[in-house]
Amino acid sequence: GGGSRSSRRSPAPPASHRRQYDLQDFVVGTCNQLAFTAASEVAAAPGAAYNPLYVYAGVGNGKTHLLEGVAREIKRSYPSLQVLFLTAETFTNFFTRALTEKSLPGFRQKFRGYDVLLVDDCDFFEGKKSLQEEFLHTIQQLESQGRQVVLTGDRHPRLLTKLSDELVTRFLSGLVCRIEPPSNETRRRVVQRIAQERRLQVSEGAIDHVTSRFT
Repeated sequence: GGGSRSSRRSPAPPASHRRQYDLQDFVVGTCNQLAFTAASEVAAAPGAAYNPLYVYAGVGNGKTHLLEGVAREIKRSYPSLQVLFLTAETFTNFFTRALTEKSLPGFRQKFRGYDVLLVDDCDFFEGKKSLQEEFLHTIQQLESQGRQVVLTGDRHPRLLTKLSDELVTRFLSGLVCRIEPPSNETRRRVVQRIAQERRLQVSEGAIDHVTSRFT
């Protein structure tokens, strides 16, 4: 954890019009139990364990939901902490702008001043050498001060072959969790949850069709 840093003003990701994800909405099954448990523990005590926490999964299996849910839970439980959730692409855009505007010191001061940094889709960093070095120094600085880092990617860190060895080693230094493709039972509960949230009257046959059609 950390103390209040409410006086800092830092960049935030672009606003989204979709409903934000929450840990309470996450459908837990054997495919994602370990990742969910680890994420819940991080949300309950940021910086205390699993630092960094790295979650990987294919598209549509819930890693963004889990990451954003952790961010929201920490903001609720620890309102004094400075928390930032953003994609690796957005981090890259801030870095590129800082290079162009020759404002790297300000960029570093902002990003290395967060209590909790959550970055989605870290596979985006592949092949971008100077960016990887900057991101490595960012998370090293945060972790050295006991601040929490949570990351996601589409593959295990060892399979991100266009990342530097130093960054891969850093990703591996905490806890790495995989979210497996959901079972038929888990997919069915996801469909039921979505229908319930949207107040839709859906027949059992329709639920079965969607469950079997979209894996």
